Amino acid sequence: VIVTHPDHYDILPYEILEGKTFIYDCMDNYKTFPGCKKEVMIKKEMKLINLCDGIIVSSMDLYNELIKYDENIEKKLHLINNGVDPEKFSLDNLSKENEVDIWRDNERKKVGFIGTISEWVDLNLIKLIALKNKNVDFYMIGPVDRSINLDDYNNIDNIFFTNVQPYYSIPNILDGLDVTIMPFKKSKLVESVNPVKIYEYLAMAKPVIAIRYDETKKFGDLIYTYETIEEFDSILKGLLTECIDDEVINNRIRFAKQNSWKERTSQLEGIIIECKSKAE
Repeated sequence: VIVTHPDHYDILPYEILEGKTFIYDCMDNYKTFPGCKKEVMIKKEMKLINLCDGIIVSSMDLYNELIKYDENIEKKLHLINNGVDPEKFSLDNLSKENEVDIWRDNERKKVGFIGTISEWVDLNLIKLIALKNKNVDFYMIGPVDRSINLDDYNNIDNIFFTNVQPYYSIPNILDGLDVTIMPFKKSKLVESVNPVKIYEYLAMAKPVIAIRYDETKKFGDLIYTYETIEEFDSILKGLLTECIDDEVINNRIRFAKQNSWKERTSQLEGIIIECKSKAE
């Protein structure tokens, strides 16, 4: 039995755990989400941790956060980073049937972010960068949280919010972008994220600019990281003018294939077997 959120503690029918291996798959630092009742979430998470046979985390920050509860749980903790489906996110498998027409009719370079647009996205950075690069179009592709006010951005003629796009269309959309970005505000929530989107960006051989923190540093020279607006702008200008050679493209795709969900599944299977043997 695998649960993925502390709230599941309240709805878990405990009789189904009898004789089962019980895994807590912790994918985010849930207590840092906006509007979360932190103390309530901590209590639920501690109960899950005490009840389960094994714990999976997707980042070292999550590993370090959970071990703060009790150093003795380290024997339960296992790290499995996120990954990608390299068959779906593949330049060789693009289908014209999956195209979605979101592009403006011009010859400008295209820079894009794909994901939920919430308070962890640095829209002010996008605004300032867009104003510095009027000859570049910036596409923000994904649902916009109700808490986000777009009034300051909708009047900038080279920023486009496309809202939700079909999942099947994302590889084609990525293929149309010149540069992909992860413009997050650094926070405890963000620092716990091993970003799926970067694996997907790299699988499509795209240059990536991402906020610098421990989990993005792990991608090494496969991506470009920044801390300031000036640094972001300098990296972007370089990427929009440089010619990418085949070796760089092949390295990005090779990395994605080495970090497939199939590989992650093998890791998970090994952990389940280990947890079962310890329980027996």
